[in-house]
Amino acid sequence: LIKKIIGLNIMDTAVYLFLAEKGYITGRMAPIVVNGIQDVETYINPVPSGLVLTGIVVSVSVTALMLSLTIRLYRRYHTLDLDEISTLLKKFAVPSITAMLVSSLYNIVDQIFIGQGVGYLGNAATNVSYPLSTICLAISLLIGIGCSSRFSLHLGRKEPEKAAKIAGNGVTFMAIAGPLYFLIAEILLIPLLKLFGTTGEVMPYARQYAGITLIGMPFLILTNGISNLIRAD
Repeated sequence: LIKKIIGLNIMDTAVYLFLAEKGYITGRMAPIVVNGIQDVETYINPVPSGLVLTGIVVSVSVTALMLSLTIRLYRRYHTLDLDEISTLLKKFAVPSITAMLVSSLYNIVDQIFIGQGVGYLGNAATNVSYPLSTICLAISLLIGIGCSSRFSLHLGRKEPEKAAKIAGNGVTFMAIAGPLYFLIAEILLIPLLKLFGTTGEVMPYARQYAGITLIGMPFLILTNGISNLIRAD
């Protein structure tokens, strides 16, 4: 089963790379603005390449999910026989794969709407602003995984009072870290965007987009952090 999962991923990735290679256009430039905007016809369309790369990421993620589910099934049922676990795979894998595909489609459709409604400068603005979301996710995982690990350790030691204290401290820390990150990022937004490579043409769009998304960062930290605590046992 494991060989089939890995082999399917290799074949899937090879198809994506083949499509990316066949889509190369001689004489065109990557859509990166360096010394002002040139003729639009000289740039390639980044959307197909972005979709292919997104497909590769989704494929690798699904493979990792399938392998983790396979390990979990083996530990629980002590078998990797396809006839026995086919129904179990459908039960566990289909909802997870559906959720990941919906999440990936959200990002793809989001970029399509921005590209059609605002233009390539809008796409560039969302890309240079994305590190702010990555930093937010890192903070939430740092607090959430750290607290959930200590929470599980105290539960394993039959210390529910200390476990409850760890959970309370974690939620409090998340509630403080979220607004603090929002304030720091909002104050240093322009220098951060320049550090991420924002050009003069993209800056107004990036400033507006990041200013709006930063409002939701405290809630994102709480959501991701608490989800790790909920999964702890």
